[in-house]
This record gives sequence, structure tokens and C-alpha cells, in this order.
Amino acid sequence: MASNRSGSTCTGGNGSSFRYPMCDCSVQASLKTTYTEGNFGRRFFACVNHKYGRSCNFFNWYDPPMCSYGRRVLRHLREKHERANMKATSSVATTEPNIASNTHPWFLKWPWLKWQKYMESMKSKHQEELRCEMESMKSKHQQERHYYRKALVLSWAFFSVCIILGFLGGSPSNEKPALT
Repeated sequence: MASNRSGSTCTGGNGSSFRYPMCDCSVQASLKTTYTEGNFGRRFFACVNHKYGRSCNFFNWYDPPMCSYGRRVLRHLREKHERANMKATSSVATTEPNIASNTHPWFLKWPWLKWQKYMESMKSKHQEELRCEMESMKSKHQQERHYYRKALVLSWAFFSVCIILGFLGGSPSNEKPALT
């Protein structure tokens, strides 16, 4: 079954333009980026209904495939990044003190425990401040909402009174003025 895949044209920041194709759902496809090892950074068009579970499985590459040199450089950078992360994680694990263990004397534990208690009190204080601020914002929002609701009701009442007075107080249009 042949489908008509037209779409809308968009202009990029560099002045180039491209067409967003229409997927099989007759919806404009979205432009996404892949982060898989084989196609890292490549962009593609996909059905927007995928996130709602109603996808038509539309897929179309936007970017050309990456050359072999680019894939090699990317793999090298990824491995280097993973090695640096592993090294940083292992150095943090060896330098971080284990306060809970009994290997440290009490005079080393006490400042650490005091610091933890201080941080917990600051956290609870900050949470309380945020809760109070949120409650004040809610009450302010409710007051504004009440004010706007009153204004809306009064404006409709005024409008209704004007319409009624217009019908009752107006002169009949079919009477002709008397000539004297």
C-alpha cells in the first residue's frame, strides 16, 4: 500500500531547510537523536505516537551514516571516558572515610557526626521554609482566583443589566415622529 508522505518544511539555525516527513499515522514525524554505540549522535525521524504506545513504527534516517574513522574515534573516546570514571570512582572509594566502622577513634567520628546532624537540621529547616512558601503561594493564588471569579460574575451581571435596559428602555423603532 503506497502512502503519501508529504510534510512541513522547517529552516534550521544555519539557514538550511528540511522537510519533516509524515508518518503512517498521518502525523508529522519527530526528529530524534540516537545514542547507541553503532549510530551514536545520528538523527532520525520517528512516529510521535511511540511514547503513547500507538506507534505505526515509522522510522527514517535524517543523517547519513557515520564513517568508520568517526566510529573508531567515538569508541576510543567512550573507552577513555569509562576508564576515567572507573579511576575516579575507585579513588573516591579509597579516600572516603568509613565513619560507621569502629576503626576510627571517637574524636574523629564526633566532628563528622556533628556535621551530619547540622546538615540534617539545615535540610529540615529548608524543607520547612519551602513548605511555608508553597502554602503562602497557594493562598495567594486562591485569593487571586476568588478575585477574578468575582470580577467575571460582576462583569456578566453588568452586561446582563445593560442588555435588559436596552430592551426595556429603548424607543420603538416603528413609530414615526409627529410633525407639527
